[in-house]
Amino acid sequence: DEVNISVSIPKGIEEGAKVRVSGKGEAGARGGKSGDLYVCVKIATHQIFTRNRADLHCKVPIRMTLAVLGGEIDIQSIDGAKIKVKVPEGTQTGTKLRCREKGMPYMNSHARGDLYVQVIVETLNPKNLTQKQIELLKALEEEEHESV
Repeated sequence: DEVNISVSIPKGIEEGAKVRVSGKGEAGARGGKSGDLYVCVKIATHQIFTRNRADLHCKVPIRMTLAVLGGEIDIQSIDGAKIKVKVPEGTQTGTKLRCREKGMPYMNSHARGDLYVQVIVETLNPKNLTQKQIELLKALEEEEHESV
């Protein structure tokens, strides 16, 4: 027989954890009470975030100009909240920016892990630039070449 059972999964539960459902296991011997059912948790993958215990990791592309000059980006947390992340000037591809307590909740706690945003700096594609932008980049290249 097939039976549907509701199982309460606590926030922050980790891969491989077991949840006990009292009295929903096999029937007891000689009409005794049913045993407990143990459910082993398998965490589904997320399309944006990866998880390491309570810490979350994601990769975010940023414009080259933002990486050079610095500024802020908005990203969405795992629970849908908008987070402002400060990007320091001179940020390079691969830099990890830490957002304290923006990760997963710890199980049975109000504390949260951290969110690590790994920056991927996108280079400019000349096909998508205006003539003025190309001229400014050429002037910048000449300026850098002269100062070396």
